[in-house]
Amino acid sequence: MNTAMVQGFTWNPDDPASNFNTPLTFNDRANEYQLNQIYLSMGRRASRTARWDIGGQVDLLYGTDYFFTQAAGLETRVDGTRRWNRSGPRGTGAAIYGLAMPQIFAELQTPFLGGTNVKVGHFYTVLGYEVVPSANNFFYSRAYTMQYGEPFTHTGVLVSRTLGSGFDLQTGMTRGWDNWEDNNDDEGYLGKLSWTAPDGLSTLAFGLTTSKEDDAGINNTTVYSLVLTRVLSCRCRYVLQHDFGTEDGGEFDVDDNPETAKWYGINQYFFFDLSRKVTAGLRVEWFRDQDNSRVFDFPSERLVQGGNYTGVTGGVNWRAGSNMMVRSEVRGDWSDVVPIGAGGVFDDFSGKEQFTWATDIILNF
Repeated sequence: MNTAMVQGFTWNPDDPASNFNTPLTFNDRANEYQLNQIYLSMGRRASRTARWDIGGQVDLLYGTDYFFTQAAGLETRVDGTRRWNRSGPRGTGAAIYGLAMPQIFAELQTPFLGGTNVKVGHFYTVLGYEVVPSANNFFYSRAYTMQYGEPFTHTGVLVSRTLGSGFDLQTGMTRGWDNWEDNNDDEGYLGKLSWTAPDGLSTLAFGLTTSKEDDAGINNTTVYSLVLTRVLSCRCRYVLQHDFGTEDGGEFDVDDNPETAKWYGINQYFFFDLSRKVTAGLRVEWFRDQDNSRVFDFPSERLVQGGNYTGVTGGVNWRAGSNMMVRSEVRGDWSDVVPIGAGGVFDDFSGKEQFTWATDIILNF
């Protein structure tokens, strides 16, 4: 059993009246303490070296981050109403604090095809670079691609095996994006092909998911994610991520005719070890919600202009002890998105830029 506690504070000099750093998520509360995650992981993973082995895992998350990891049919009903979390001031009328179960799965390791792992249940997506468990990320805040461009979880079956020559394959069927119950009973696909260079200094991964997310089960939603990591020196590492997604019928033109919505982005990360205990990091990101279907769900050319989000984040991680990490970051965000009747998307829809400073503490037990 592993437990991590993540708690922090984000200072926003704009001091929005709503106390939200919208459109940032996870560290979304402005100028107040957040207990983001008490993250409990229980179980054992099936051994990848054994011929036959059985494992399973259950993850529980309590804190303010629960809101972003909910699955339809589990924490919420398919219609979006809450099952066990209370009501409150969040966008869908949800509470600030709550409980989520982002993973519950069983897995079987088999000797077939040289060793094949089969995972069944509710599990995290294989797409992207940043993840839901905050302690596994360098930065306290998240990139736009992770927040809005990718699913967080899936429910289904995922088969994994090593192909040789540095290649690994994951492929399976799911109930779509962030679903425990499927709203349309149409199966989706999830897959990822990864390659590790012979010298171990570079990795390249391509992940893809496609499914029909609308109630009628007519329109496909597809997104791929490409992630390159490279060790540049004994102290310096680089990561490049590119995402591209589409949703059939996901936006409406000026005449209210449905068209395909698109979103895409590029993230770059640089990490440099200043010492054995201190690492500096830089994240530069550009996310284009071309048809405004992802960030605020205003997919109408008549209701909103623009579509670009740019973020630059610099931070430091300090390993203060064997079980303690302190992260601090400064972040700047800019966007040309202007919903009708608003002045921008920041500071309660009044501005086109936002600057935040955040720090948090990770405790592992």
